[in-house]
Parts: sequence; C-alpha cells; structure tokens
Amino acid sequence: MFWKKDKSLVTKLMALYTLSTLGILTSIGFFLYPTFINVMLHVDKDISSYLMTLCYQHISLALLLGSLGAIFLGYFIAKRSLKRIDELAEKMQEITATSLHNRINPHEWPKELQLVGEKFNDMLNRLERSFQQLSQFSSDIAHELRNPLHNLKVITEIALNNEKSVQEYQGILESNQEEYAYLTRLIENLLFLAQSDHGQMLLNKESFAAHTEINKVCDFYQALAEEKNISIQHSGEAEILADRTLFKRILNNLLANSLKYTTENGRINIVVNNIDNFHVQLSVKDTGIGIAKEHLPHIFDRFYRVDPSRSSQSGGLGLGLAIVKSIVLLHKGTIEIQSQPSIGTTILVSLPNG
Repeated sequence: MFWKKDKSLVTKLMALYTLSTLGILTSIGFFLYPTFINVMLHVDKDISSYLMTLCYQHISLALLLGSLGAIFLGYFIAKRSLKRIDELAEKMQEITATSLHNRINPHEWPKELQLVGEKFNDMLNRLERSFQQLSQFSSDIAHELRNPLHNLKVITEIALNNEKSVQEYQGILESNQEEYAYLTRLIENLLFLAQSDHGQMLLNKESFAAHTEINKVCDFYQALAEEKNISIQHSGEAEILADRTLFKRILNNLLANSLKYTTENGRINIVVNNIDNFHVQLSVKDTGIGIAKEHLPHIFDRFYRVDPSRSSQSGGLGLGLAIVKSIVLLHKGTIEIQSQPSIGTTILVSLPNG
C-alpha cells in the first residue's frame, strides 16, 4: 500500500491533511443535503433544476479548491516544519572528534521537534565529556608509565656501562624491583577499572558481618598506624550483602588513604551501621590534612592528585579512590566525600543490602 511503502513524513502528513479536509467537506455536504432537497421541493421546477445545477457546480468547485488548498498548505507547513530535520542531519554529518563542541539551537524549531534538538545537544555533551576524559586518561597513563620505564632504562644503562660489585648489582636489582612492583600495581588497577567499565566484573555476593572484615583490615594496618602514632577506632555492627573481596578492597583503599594523609597523633574512626532496612553505610573519618573545596568534585577521578609531588613521593597511583567509586557503583551504591583543610576528611559509602 502507498501508506506503508512511502516513508516520507511530509507526504504522509499531506495525505492525512487532504483526507481530513475532504472528510470535513463531505460531512458538511451530507449535513446540508436534506435542507437543500427540502428547499428544492417547494420551488418552481425550472428554478429548482437551475439552482441544483448551480449548487452542484459551486460545491464541486469548493471541494476542488479546498482540496488543492489543503494539499499545498499541508505540504508547505509540513515541509517548512521538517526542514529542521535536514539541519540536524547536516550537523550529524559534520560531527568529528574535533567538532564535538558544536551545538544546534532547538529553540527556533517547531515545538514538536525541540525535544529532539535538546536530546541531540545532550548527546554531544556526553560524548564531549567522555572524549575529554578518555584523552586525559590516555595522557595520564602515558605519564605514569614513562617515569618508571625511564628509571629502569637509566639504571640498566649505568649497570651495563660500568663494572660494579655484587652488592652494587644487588642494589640496582632491588631498585628495579620497586619499579616493577609499581608497574604491576598500575597495570592491575587499570585492568580492574577497564573490566568494571565494560561490565566484565562478576560480583560474588554473600551475606557477612561487616565489622568482622573491618577488624581484619584494621589489624593489618595497625603496625603502620603505630609508627605514626595514629589511633584507629571502629564501631557499629551490620550484616551486609556484597562481594566480600571487593568490600575489603574498599576498606583497604580508604584506610590506606587516610593513613597516608593523617599526621602523627591523629585519629581515624570507622563506623558501619544500617541507615534503613535496605542500606548499610560505611563511614571513614580522619583528622588528616583535609582537601580544599575546589578539589572535591574531582577527587574520585582517575589519576587525580591534589598534590602530585606528595602523591608521587608516597608511592600513590592516583587510582585508589577511583577504584573505590567503581566498586561502589558495581554494587549500585553511592559515595560522597566531606572535607576541610587542616580538619580532616570523611568518606561515606552507602551500599544496598539486597
């Protein structure tokens, strides 16, 4: 059928507009027909015949002009309204990696098409952000890989160019081993984030007591805390349904981060409790150096460091909090951070208990 084969929206609108106009005129004709016949029966036969012929001519002419007018008017309105679709198609054709900043102005479009234009701009916004993040991520990876590889290259060249004692060679190998360990951790973390981003992480959820895992992690870091005379306290009890290994990784990363930036004689307080029947909240609060307000929106970004020099010296990869956020999102939970310089930082993790 014509209606199914013709995919032109303009043609369909024109046909629909024409048929509806004909339908209206026909309905009017049928409505007036009884009155017209009644009049014809009460007038002279010659006059009746003349009037009937004249009316048929006028009605035919009116229908013809009305139909033609409806066709051209419908075509003009539909064509003009849908012209913005061509503009959208041209804009889509022009999109490249270097032109993602271009936008269209849907406010000048017909009301029915404004939503399409707005959604198109939203799509470009998302693509532009993703492309910028990908570019920044690639640049950060290159930077992180360059330093240890450069160190390994320099140390190896020095070892090859000069004869050294066994002890000196052992020192070089130990230095190389540290760089290898750094690269291994970096690659493992990047693989974890890549698998998480692509939905390749399978959660092995089980029900367990959260405070039991907190005890284990705190015991592991107790020696490091005692070196800096930092007090680690934990409280609260809650049953949680989550991946036990990943939950421990959240605790490890948050506690390690707090210990790194908490000064001597500081405190770290870990609290876990049920905030309602469906969610468990984990709070890690420290009395560390804190984070300035302008850094908070980026603190969970990959490779983001508030102080790059300090993080580099402390062996940080800038991926710890990004991994925490990734794990939380895998569990369909939420994470937020509250911090003030020289006062401390609090990270709140909420996980659905089901």
